[in-house]
This record gives sequence, structure tokens and C-alpha cells, in this order.
Amino acid sequence: MKKGIEKDCLRYYKAAESLPNTLNSFFNGMVHDFKINKYSDFTSENSFSNFSEGFGMSVNNRWGRIGIDCFKEWKPLNIFAGVILNGEDHKLKDLDQPIFVIIIDCLTSIDNDDTTQKNRKEHIESRIKSSNFEQNGFEVDINPKSPWRLLILKKNLSDIIKSNDPKIQEKILKNEVIKGINLILDNCK
Repeated sequence: MKKGIEKDCLRYYKAAESLPNTLNSFFNGMVHDFKINKYSDFTSENSFSNFSEGFGMSVNNRWGRIGIDCFKEWKPLNIFAGVILNGEDHKLKDLDQPIFVIIIDCLTSIDNDDTTQKNRKEHIESRIKSSNFEQNGFEVDINPKSPWRLLILKKNLSDIIKSNDPKIQEKILKNEVIKGINLILDNCK
């Protein structure tokens, strides 16, 4: 069946079309700031400075999402902080607006059997039950439908971005990235 054209699609198309470029610019600025400040914004006991030599940060725009990948290689885990623009790759239901997410991704391969994957999920699930993600405004999904996702913390982007000032928007988004990653590092060791 064909769907009709929604009036919001016509009214806001031009404004929505600029969102990916703006987000890309914000996240590139954040990565630059994080690297210059030696990741000092991250106050977790398990902060980024404690990660292995393989740690890196880069901005990616793929799979319907734009944001920061926190490791050079996706083996075995990666933390992604950014915005999902469409839910097709992430099996998110009822995605009617962009959402801000912090995702723990896990590489599944021949070397990484179902038992290992199940054990990782159970470990993270047990750590989350005693955490304070929801107190910090995040909705928590610990059983995403995608086999590569162990955990998704999410908030509607419209609930985060309240100002029209780009400097304030970038600062608020950066604070959410820092808060979400610190929560993950503190609660999912």
C-alpha cells in the first residue's frame, strides 16, 4: 500500500535536510576537543585514558546514524555516541524523529560464538539493573533486536536540543555524550 504525503514532510523538508551536515560538524568539533583535552572531560574511574592502544575516536556517518565511534577497530566492542536518523539498521520501532544514542556494539563472528555473546549480554544486563541510567534521563534497551547491539541508551534529540543557538546546541550535545559514556564506563565494567 502507498502512504500519502504528510504535510510535515513538505513543511520541514529543507530544515531536516540540513540536520546530517550540522550533526557531522558538531561531532567533529567534539572529537577535536576531546583529543586536545586528552579526554579529561571523561571523569569515569575507567576513563578513556585507561583504554588500550587501539583506542581512537572518529566521526562516522553510516548505517543511518551520525556520531562518534570510540575505537579504531570494532573488535570485540565499540562504543558509539551520536544520533540515529533512521531505525532500519537498528531495528528500532516507531522511530518518528532522530534520537540521541549511546550504543555498545559487539562484533559477532566465527571466533565469537553464541555462548560468548549471551554471556556478554547477561553480564551487561546484570550491571544495568543496579545502575542509574534512567535517573539521568536515558531510556535503556538491553535486548535490542540486532545481534550486534548489547546496549542502547537513548533520548529523543528534540528533548535535548532546546535552543536555536548552535554553540549552545553543540555544548548540550557534548555534555550528553560525556554523561552517557561515563555512565557506561562506570556501570558496564
